[in-house]
Formats: sequence, structure tokens, C-alpha cells
Amino acid sequence: MINYTNELNNQLNELNRLEKKTSNRLKSYKSLDKGRIRVSSSNGVVQYHFKKEGEEKEHYIPKIEIGKIRLLVQREYDEKVHKELTEMIKRLEKFNSRYDADRISMLYDKLPKGKRELIAPILPTRQMIIDEWYRTHPGGKNSYEFKHEFITLNGESVRSKSEKIIADYLKANGIPYVCEPEVILKDGSKACPDFAALNVRTNKTYYIEHLGLVDQERYATRNFNKLIDYEEVGIVLGINLIITMETEDRPLDMKVLEKKIKEYIL
Repeated sequence: MINYTNELNNQLNELNRLEKKTSNRLKSYKSLDKGRIRVSSSNGVVQYHFKKEGEEKEHYIPKIEIGKIRLLVQREYDEKVHKELTEMIKRLEKFNSRYDADRISMLYDKLPKGKRELIAPILPTRQMIIDEWYRTHPGGKNSYEFKHEFITLNGESVRSKSEKIIADYLKANGIPYVCEPEVILKDGSKACPDFAALNVRTNKTYYIEHLGLVDQERYATRNFNKLIDYEEVGIVLGINLIITMETEDRPLDMKVLEKKIKEYIL
């Protein structure tokens, strides 16, 4: 079962942003008379009438005062939007406080080991998902000789300091990953992206390629061709492929890395 906690929290943040924006708009109407505007039509011509709060009689507003009409109509709209946003926020906050997509899996996880061994869970648990992912995504498939070797916190060998930084960041954030998995390309040849990582929340695999010498023309051309090869087998930048880059003068930007990992994998 997909856990939509992040999406729900993002939605709540967006609603709060819009509510704040609408509240600021409403503050700008303080000098405007309170009341409601009515729209009518006479001989195909639109007419506007305003009924001031506390008065019974409404007043016709000539189109020459279109600026005032526009403000009155805008305020009326903003008031309705603000009311609806406030209600939506309350409903979503209440739902979020009770929403827990892991409750079904937890029923199984909390059972004694002796019972778990005899039960087929209705949904795979988090650990089952991770174990199956590791089984179907073995790493260490690149037989190309290491020029330089860096050891990650998980004990894997990687080819650059930046790849070690990426691997260690994935581990620190509890993200299942493997180094240099195997991908079969359209022509039957094999390629080995630097990493494959699992978004446990969505059970989706992402590939990570670090391009460390993009300021070198031959290197850049070779790797851009590799990206085309990836696209042909469904590994597409912005969908399930994450690219990090650096040059001799511009090292790996950790803020960019963190942003990409949080957006796609966490």
C-alpha cells in the first residue's frame, strides 16, 4: 500500500500558502465599504448594484467606476475562497492526524515470531518489500577496473569521492540502494548506472548517475549518449533517473543532491 503522507503534507502546505495569500488580499480591502454586489442585465448591458452592509436599499454603480466594481467583486470572490480554504485545511489536518498507511503492516509486524511464521500477510511489510527489492536488484555488476577506490559506510567500493558521498547520504537517510546494478539496453548490451535506490513509500526504483567530468567534451558526449540509451529502456531523467554533476572547478553540490533525493526517493 502506497503511503501518501508526504503528498498529503505537501497538499496541506499548499493550502496554508494559499490561505495566507488570500488573507493578505482581504486585509487590503479594509477601506472598502462592506456589502454585496449584484449583477443584472438590461437590454443586454451588464449592470452592477451594491447593497451596503446595514442598509436595505442598494445603489447602482455606473461603469465609469469599474475600478471600484472590480475591487468589490474581487473581495467577494476572495472571501469565498478564504472560507473554503479554511474548511479544507481543517478537514485535511483532521484526516492527516488519523492517517497511517502502515497500520495494516504493523498488525503483522507486532505479532510474535511464532505466529508470523504461520501467517501470509495481506500486504507485504516494509522489510519484505526491501528484501525483495535487493533480491531483484543486485549490485556490483560493473566489471570495469577501478582506477581509484573509495569505500562507503556500507563497505562497498565506489569509483570517486563524490560517489562515496552519495552512497553515504543514501545510507544516512535509510534509503535502500545498491552500487552499479545491471541494466540491459535496447541493443542487448549492458550498462551499470552508479546507483539504484528504492523509494520504499512508493515501491519505485530510481537510478542515479553521477557525471563527474562534464566539463570534458569527450566524457560529456559519451555520457549524454548513455542517457539516450537509458531513455530507450524506460530510464528517463525526471521520472526515474536522477543526475548529479560536477566539474574540476565546481564540486558536487550537496544542497542540490539533498533536494533531488528528498523530492524523488524519500
